[in-house]
Amino acid sequence: MKKTLIISAAVLFSAVCFAQKTDRPVYLDPHAPVEERVEDALSRMTLEEKVGMTTAQSKFSSRGVPRLGIPEVWHTDGPHGIRPEVLWDEWDQAGWTNDSCTAFPALINLAATWDKEMSLLYGRSIGEEARYRKKDILLGPGINICRTPLNGRNFEYMGEDPYLAGQMVVPYVKGVQENGVAACVKHYAVNNQEFQRTQSNSVVDDRTLYEIYLPAFKAAVQEGNAWAIMGSYNLYNGQFNCHNKKLLVDILKGEWGFDGVVVSDWGGCRDDEEAVLNGLDIEMGTWTNGLSGAASDGYRQYHMADPYLKGLREGKYTTKELDDKVRRILRTIFRTSMRPEPNYGRFVCPEHYQAARDIAAAGVVLLKNENNTLPLNVPEGGKILLVGDHQHGKTGAGKALHDLPVNALGERRIDINDIKRAVAVLGKAFQIILILVIDDTAAVEQLCFLGVCLDDIDRIGRRIDHNGKCRAARDRFQTHLSRSRKQVEKVGIFHFKLQCAEHRFFDAFRCRTGSLPFQGFQRDVAC
Repeated sequence: MKKTLIISAAVLFSAVCFAQKTDRPVYLDPHAPVEERVEDALSRMTLEEKVGMTTAQSKFSSRGVPRLGIPEVWHTDGPHGIRPEVLWDEWDQAGWTNDSCTAFPALINLAATWDKEMSLLYGRSIGEEARYRKKDILLGPGINICRTPLNGRNFEYMGEDPYLAGQMVVPYVKGVQENGVAACVKHYAVNNQEFQRTQSNSVVDDRTLYEIYLPAFKAAVQEGNAWAIMGSYNLYNGQFNCHNKKLLVDILKGEWGFDGVVVSDWGGCRDDEEAVLNGLDIEMGTWTNGLSGAASDGYRQYHMADPYLKGLREGKYTTKELDDKVRRILRTIFRTSMRPEPNYGRFVCPEHYQAARDIAAAGVVLLKNENNTLPLNVPEGGKILLVGDHQHGKTGAGKALHDLPVNALGERRIDINDIKRAVAVLGKAFQIILILVIDDTAAVEQLCFLGVCLDDIDRIGRRIDHNGKCRAARDRFQTHLSRSRKQVEKVGIFHFKLQCAEHRFFDAFRCRTGSLPFQGFQRDVAC
């Protein structure tokens, strides 16, 4: 009798557990196939909930479905570091004290490694940082072709060779997505200038498009299995790219079979009907009326918010496009924040610092090494002084600045008094100076104190003769040079930017001290 009761209890317990298991919706089952979860969730959503998922709800997040326990989607700037948190509805930083990320090298540096293992390491590392900060979509990598050296964001891309960019983007994407973070490959497509980028029209024939501008994106989608693509600001053959039918519907989702989500660049969506019909899935950053700025975004006024809902209710649109958009968004969520394997990531850890250093070193390309100046040979007990704004290891992608754990002289701006104090402290051990960046009007005086001789100073002086302040600084340089040049044994590579009132330019310099000449990096003049 006792044995019978025990068996009956076990059967009853199993039945209850089975009933509880079968009562759980499929979309909440982390072990169910992704497509089954997508269809189950979609079938439970209202029209308003579906439309709500297609637009932003804050500066860097888009809506989920709270009623069903489906989380919002969090986006973050990349591709070189995770952006500091910003306020919900403003661009100002939120003032967190724990969001200073690892600043990884620029992607042009990564491409210069010609090393796919380095690209995989980069992707894994930055993906771990994004996951630790609970981000679902990393807005990178950038793989636009460097068509002109005047493009202000060339440093953010992977060079001018479509094949090289395609080979390097695939492991980056895979590395990021190993962490349950979607790599949002950008800016799709033929986006090759920053000047008037929101209104420029890229007129390109098919052969040029397919042979130069699309191969890297195709590799990211078909070989890297990228989960997200960002549309670019510009027009391609007369139609804005964030809702360009040929690029998004015909090529990306048609020819290439892309099953991920298309995200607009912030403010890149321009038209209600084209946004609905031409392949855009998530609209981000649109201003209140889609055209002009406002202190606070009116999210319900986005092209795919209330105008879209109104059009659906009035029969202007069918739910065919809407369901496709929502499927792609749900697929992204089930691949990231609701994926079956938990992943908590890592942030500003020694391994990421080492990865950033290794990638940067592997990407350095030495074009000329006169008199074997490199590698720098620091004597025993010697020190290196980093001078200028970038000595603090800050980097940006036209947006946020990210801090590295670098401590040089303690202040962001370095002036002549800082240099004097440093020399006083370092004394005779002050054998080598590596000047990285000097970018204020005291630059010439700083250099003269360090004993740097610029062969081109007369030519430079002629460029700035109209400006008395700069001319005086040049004269002081020449005066101080003779008495200070013995203080420095060797001067390394430097990049010099001289900024004067109403005049700014970059120039190339040849640098020497004593009997040791060195040819510095060349820079194009840009007035």
